[in-house]
Amino acid sequence: MKRKKRLTRMMMIMFLIWALAIANVLFVMVTKTHFWSGQSVLDSRIQSSYISQTVRAKRGTIYERNNHALAQERKSYTIIAYTKYFYSPEGKALDPDTANYYDNPEETARLLSSVLNINEEYVAYLLQNAIDDQLKQTELGNGTKQITEEQMEEIKTMDIRGIDFIKDSSRYYTISPFASNLIGYASYDIESQTFEGKLGLEKQLDGKLSGENGELRYQQTRNGHLIPGTVKVKKQAVDGYNVNLTLDWNLQSVVENALQNTMEENNAESAWCIVMECDTGKILAWSSYPSYDQNHIEEIPSYLNPLSEKSYELGSVVKPFTYAIAIDTGVYPNNKKFKSYEFWYKVENDKIVRIEEEEGTVYKPIGDALDEDFGEITFDEGFALSSNVGICELLTDYVKYEDFVQYMKEFGFYKKVNMNYVKDVKGTTNLRNKFSADLATDYLSTGFGQSTSMTPLQLVQAYTAIFNDGLMMKPYVVESIVDAKTGEALESYKPEVVATPIKKKTAQQVCELMKTVGEEGGTGTRFAIDGIDMILKTGTAQIFDSEIKSYREDCYTNSVIAAAPSTNPKIMVYYGLQSSNYYYDASHFKEILITALNCNTIDASDPKKQEEKTLLNKTYEVENYINHSLQYVKKKLEEYSNYLVIGDGDTIINQYPLPGTTILDTEVIFLLSDGNHYTMPDMTDWTMKEISAFWNMTGISISTEGEGRVFEQNIAPGSILSKEDSIIVYLQ
Repeated sequence: MKRKKRLTRMMMIMFLIWALAIANVLFVMVTKTHFWSGQSVLDSRIQSSYISQTVRAKRGTIYERNNHALAQERKSYTIIAYTKYFYSPEGKALDPDTANYYDNPEETARLLSSVLNINEEYVAYLLQNAIDDQLKQTELGNGTKQITEEQMEEIKTMDIRGIDFIKDSSRYYTISPFASNLIGYASYDIESQTFEGKLGLEKQLDGKLSGENGELRYQQTRNGHLIPGTVKVKKQAVDGYNVNLTLDWNLQSVVENALQNTMEENNAESAWCIVMECDTGKILAWSSYPSYDQNHIEEIPSYLNPLSEKSYELGSVVKPFTYAIAIDTGVYPNNKKFKSYEFWYKVENDKIVRIEEEEGTVYKPIGDALDEDFGEITFDEGFALSSNVGICELLTDYVKYEDFVQYMKEFGFYKKVNMNYVKDVKGTTNLRNKFSADLATDYLSTGFGQSTSMTPLQLVQAYTAIFNDGLMMKPYVVESIVDAKTGEALESYKPEVVATPIKKKTAQQVCELMKTVGEEGGTGTRFAIDGIDMILKTGTAQIFDSEIKSYREDCYTNSVIAAAPSTNPKIMVYYGLQSSNYYYDASHFKEILITALNCNTIDASDPKKQEEKTLLNKTYEVENYINHSLQYVKKKLEEYSNYLVIGDGDTIINQYPLPGTTILDTEVIFLLSDGNHYTMPDMTDWTMKEISAFWNMTGISISTEGEGRVFEQNIAPGSILSKEDSIIVYLQ
């Protein structure tokens, strides 16, 4: 019975639909009028066929870790210009008060050029050409498409005759250069009517970001007016997904500024920096120069991402891995000494043998940098002094060739990192599985970072094994891919252990060796930061020129890798440049490291310095002041006068250092209030750590000159600050 009733209802519905369709046809036949639109079907202005129109999907937004948009679609405009033929096909004289058209191409082009970066002569030519060809309207070429809303409004105020605007959209990068070689760019493609990723993450994530265009169908009159009631959605547009990156806005901004200065001050051919969490592989900053402005692309210096798609001979920053191999295989010669200066050698019975002089060998000697002679030293001292000869001794008398080759592979060298959505290359090595005499020089040189090439990305991945108790973490920069409408994470990425090339004890011993590099007598003393507990390794390498098939004498690869704090490394910074300047300024590296620690609220105070100061100073445990009133906080800090309130608000919304941190009574506690007006403090005697804390809290950029503590500033204390201000402080 139920089934009969259901069948009867279905038949009635089908009959009703059929009846309506017939009724519509009869209605049109009798009345000669569209049922829905009310338009006469005999009206010659109505086009008989449907028009299809693409409904463009919105491209997804790329965010950094604090939800600042890095790349987004935004409203823009394209300029069009009307001729007199728009109003009168015959070009008859018209009343200028009722007909808005241009009649002076040169003047129109001149006025537009005062706002836009355009070729004035070419725009005037296009305007005149439109008149000559009796066109109704014309577009004006490069520089007049996808202009900003601000530019459009400025042009409107000029009341230029005949100028109008078509709504458009553009891919906008909120700050640029900003990891340009990593993020890449997207541009509008006329054929597909969508933005397409051309380089970097924009290209690799194009399928996620682009979405799917939709389609509308409608009828219109012959003069182009849409007929109401004829619009049908044939296909719904689906917007692209948003992408969240691990990059930090403040830190990346500091890195960009530091690298720009590095390039200028050192006449460098290139410069780079990667900042990464040691125990997760999460990349916090990634930049390389030369770079480009993604909003105004005039020239792209390289279509490859230098940090992952180019390999380099990186020099002495590779030495810790040679030491790690010796330690991990149990052959490291503790307390033994070797003779530095020059390493002469030959090969006997498939084994390298050190000899006293050049007689009887076909190989050139290997020496220490700058022809240094350290005399007889221990291998620990050799590490601090970055002795090439010490590496040669290890590889000749202690480490087995087969072990070295295998360990280097386990560290991830000479194979792709395969980081999600980032293209990379393998690097190169001449070493084979079995030793032979022709490999002798390459084998020894590989131990100190020459005769072999690797990417900076491979290097920082390998260093996580040293800084993370032997666990090698896969680097990643894409945190998640999110549905823009629902906020649901469709894909998310977490820390991933890719290998365990060395034991925990080995990693800790190498870290202990790296402490000595920044101590007095080590090669990295100028990179040490007062009050910061860190470990590091410096590196200098020759650059091979494939055209002349020899190493250059006018340019070197210089770099430093460091992590802090030394006992439990959390943040790693790899900073480098290629320049003729062998002894480059360390201040930019220091600024990056301190900012990285501050951005991640990591206390890397040097225990030794703390012990020394504690003899004279009292300690104080920082409490939680966030979300408390300023009045309450001031009362809590009655016994601690060394604090700075930023802003003129009544409630504390952020603080540095974090609650629970133990500090000395000489250190500043920074308290950010909910007020919008900032006052310039007296920064006298501030360290880089305190400068970075103020910068990160206010977002006001600070340039530094010199090293040590602040003794002068360009803005007087008590002055009212704005976000556009640029503070300069001088240190000594």
